[in-house]
Amino acid sequence: MNITISKVILLLLLLNAVPAAGAPVQVSRAGLKAHYPDNNVFAMYKDSKDIVWFATMFGLIMFDGSNYFRFKYDPSDSSSISNDDVISVFEDSKGFLWFGTYYGGLNRYDRRTGAFTRYLAERKQISDNTVWCLTEDKKGVLWAGTQNGLNRFDGSKWETVELANGDSSSGKIYTLAVDDADNLYAGTLGSGLAVLGSNRNEARFFNLRNADKHSLNANYIRSSVTIPGKGVLIGTLKKGAYILGNKQISDGSFTFRSIAVPDMDRDDHQSLSVFDAETSYGNSVLLGTSSGIYSYEANSDTLRPFAAESPDGDRHDIVSILQPGNGVVLASYYDEGLFEYHDNSNKILTEIRHDEEMNPAGSIRKFADLNGRIIAVGRKGLFELKNGKLAATESGKAAKGKDILTAATADDGRLWLGLHGGILVTDGEGNLKKQILMPEGVSVTELAYDGSGSMYAGTTAGIKVIDVSSGSVVREYKHNPEDASSLSESMILSLYIDPDGNLWAGTYAGLNMLKRGTDKFERFRKITGDTASLINNYVYSILWHAGKIYLGTAGGLSIYDGTNFSNFTSADGLSDQAVNSLASYGGKIITGSNFNIQVFDPVQRTFSPEARFDDILNPSSIAKEGDGVFYFGGRNGIIEFNISGMTKPASERKFIFTRAAFEQDGSRHIADLTSTKELKLEHNPVNIEISFSDLDYSSDGSSAYYYRISGIDKGWNFSGGNSSITLKTLDAGTYEIVVKVAEPGGSSYESPISLKIIVAPPFYQTLPFYIICTALLAATAYGAHRVNANRKVRRALEIEHAREEEREKIRYEASRDYHDELGHKLTRISIYSRNLLREIEAQKASISKELHKIMETSASLKESARDLIWSMDPGEDTLYDLAVRIKDFAENLLHEKGIGLQASGISESMKTVYLGMDVKRNLLLIAKEAVNNSVKYSEASQMKIEFGSLHDPFTMKLTDDGIGFDEDAGREGFGIRSMKARAARIGAAILISGRSGNGTSVEVSLDLRKGIKEFSLN
Repeated sequence: MNITISKVILLLLLLNAVPAAGAPVQVSRAGLKAHYPDNNVFAMYKDSKDIVWFATMFGLIMFDGSNYFRFKYDPSDSSSISNDDVISVFEDSKGFLWFGTYYGGLNRYDRRTGAFTRYLAERKQISDNTVWCLTEDKKGVLWAGTQNGLNRFDGSKWETVELANGDSSSGKIYTLAVDDADNLYAGTLGSGLAVLGSNRNEARFFNLRNADKHSLNANYIRSSVTIPGKGVLIGTLKKGAYILGNKQISDGSFTFRSIAVPDMDRDDHQSLSVFDAETSYGNSVLLGTSSGIYSYEANSDTLRPFAAESPDGDRHDIVSILQPGNGVVLASYYDEGLFEYHDNSNKILTEIRHDEEMNPAGSIRKFADLNGRIIAVGRKGLFELKNGKLAATESGKAAKGKDILTAATADDGRLWLGLHGGILVTDGEGNLKKQILMPEGVSVTELAYDGSGSMYAGTTAGIKVIDVSSGSVVREYKHNPEDASSLSESMILSLYIDPDGNLWAGTYAGLNMLKRGTDKFERFRKITGDTASLINNYVYSILWHAGKIYLGTAGGLSIYDGTNFSNFTSADGLSDQAVNSLASYGGKIITGSNFNIQVFDPVQRTFSPEARFDDILNPSSIAKEGDGVFYFGGRNGIIEFNISGMTKPASERKFIFTRAAFEQDGSRHIADLTSTKELKLEHNPVNIEISFSDLDYSSDGSSAYYYRISGIDKGWNFSGGNSSITLKTLDAGTYEIVVKVAEPGGSSYESPISLKIIVAPPFYQTLPFYIICTALLAATAYGAHRVNANRKVRRALEIEHAREEEREKIRYEASRDYHDELGHKLTRISIYSRNLLREIEAQKASISKELHKIMETSASLKESARDLIWSMDPGEDTLYDLAVRIKDFAENLLHEKGIGLQASGISESMKTVYLGMDVKRNLLLIAKEAVNNSVKYSEASQMKIEFGSLHDPFTMKLTDDGIGFDEDAGREGFGIRSMKARAARIGAAILISGRSGNGTSVEVSLDLRKGIKEFSLN
């Protein structure tokens, strides 16, 4: 076999101890369930949470002891595993899981997110895409052995570490280990073993070239394992196994010692291949080799064979091995599959089909205690049963060849045998002492001795009471349709006498009870729809326990407390509702059904997992031997059930919730639960499946599970062997799931951990929604209030607006009337003055001068009246109207004097600013005064009028380039005083400057924000 290119198979399951030397070991086929091929598994790893990971050729599998979950490469999902062919598994100290693949790169799995991070050679993230092994040193540095070199991970990226050996084969690293001193061991295929000291500066090689110095006589290293406190074990191909002790490591000699294999000579040993080595409890190491399984005990330095051959008797390479304990060892044979070796001393079920001479036992109908000996009777006659073995007995010679239906013993030590047609009574040696015949066609189906000299014989024709000493029938009971106190049916299926001496008889028509000292039966039957009645009328077995009568029927288990019946079916955990046999042990009830046995806990009212077999049990056919060993008679022999030693201490129990799968908004979601105790879901998740496990990897698979959800369940729900919970839906709220495991022995253990599930409510049930609704209601109420208030305000504004319009109309009409009347009068004065001037101009110059004064005064009065009227006109109340009027005035006056004008800042936005009449008039007069002064005194050639922003505050600036005036003269002219007075009147600031030769500047600043038009009826 070419190991360098072949895929090897590894399957390791969680156990606790290796069977002791000499213990009976049984081998059976194991392997992955759920249709995963067991001969294509390359590696398995048990992580810190006791979850097992299987690296297979067809994907990665997670196994919690009960449930399998598969991870596959998905080309459309970059967070899936990079390749299906997985060959190595390792968990680092931070809890991340690493998976090496064959030609697919390396992957890191984060439990919290359920995502894989890929490291690929083509991205130069790792030296090769085939990763054979992984480990972590004492400093927390990760190491990966690949097909092409050693790689080291510093926490953020991988880098290649060169092993200088001058041999290309030194790059093929198949195994890694770290010893107690933090030396790193890298086993190669071709160059032997490379050891890097704790400083990692230089690698030392141990191989055939220098074997004379270090005794490691091998170039092909296939396995390595650290034995704490002892050293390192190295497994080779065809060169056996070697030990490097801690002493040889600490003194620097690094001298290896070959481990000799018992019963093999030197030559055979040197051809042995050690493919896998695993440490477990007590520093023992199991070796999976080319010649079977060996166990190396490091404490005693001894090696012993564990299983030298494969189950088919031939030799196959054992490429992987695991010995976690519980008396089980898993061995993976190359291309043959996985096999389980386990200690057979504690087997639960044993099927006894033949006697010691290999004669078939046939159908075993009943058991009887004959002077401390268990006698089994049936179709083939009598057998003596002892320690799980059947033997022919002399006690049965009188009944040889007869089909025996039932048996019982009386206090005289004689054996009573019921047959077709009668009863045989024999002594302990099998000699016939008495024969009691029945009417033709009548068979004796049941026998019950009352301990007081009476034997009750249940037949196909009723019950006969027989005096044991005489053999005479002293009383008979039959079914009488006219008598309600007679038997409900004459065909007797079962008989039982309770501690009070009452006789109970089971028939196909219900249960009957004959109270001691009376001759009348009380009948019990199934009443359809009545849950407090007998569950089924076919009563196969009867048992008294703790003051109650337990009944095995064709429809389940019924318990009669003297008043009512409590019934248990498959819905309560009963695997098969045909309960044929009943027995009590340790306060528990053992129930034998078709194909299985279970233990019922009357206090917890729960059933243990089923112990299955391939047979149908006969009614009321059960016997007990020793402590906890029960025998059930079946159609094809005997089923031995060993209940003792089956339970595991509660302290050894481990529970974990592993995974959740659910649908949300039409999509399927998966959540890893191994690293959390809380699952948060959005509103309305459906088809929720919660998987859990008690992490018991024993091979019988006999555990049964129960669960309880707070807020939903009052009692336990039976889940059978299925360790998962499926819920169709969950309403918004918080839930807590607790699980319990039950064993075939009847013990049950509740999980110490629970899973909290939080389902978020829909948005309309959340606090933010309530806050928003409250806010909206408040806003609506406030809005309604505002609407009402606005309606009132609007009405008031409308009234005020009407009044304002009326006032503006009066202003407008007054200004028009005043303008017309004053203008008319002034015009007439001007006309009269001109006419008079023409008439007297030639005569008297002095009169002419006075008339000119009258004309100028009237013109000035007219201009002043025009300004006053303009300021009163409500149609021209905006800042825009003021600016345009100032610009027009200046332009007309300056043009006559040949002075140029530049006006800026006039915009449409000024139309939104309304000015009071006083403000408008005084700003106009200040501007006119400044323009007039410039015309009269400045000798300027250019004037600028600048209107500033409407805010911060509004400015109006008039400047000329004239001769200016002397600011230091100490007195102000009338014009300056007038402008300042007008500015003060309207609350404006005014700055007048005019240095000689530098022109004159008049700047007015005024806050007009209150004048911006904000009034609206909308």
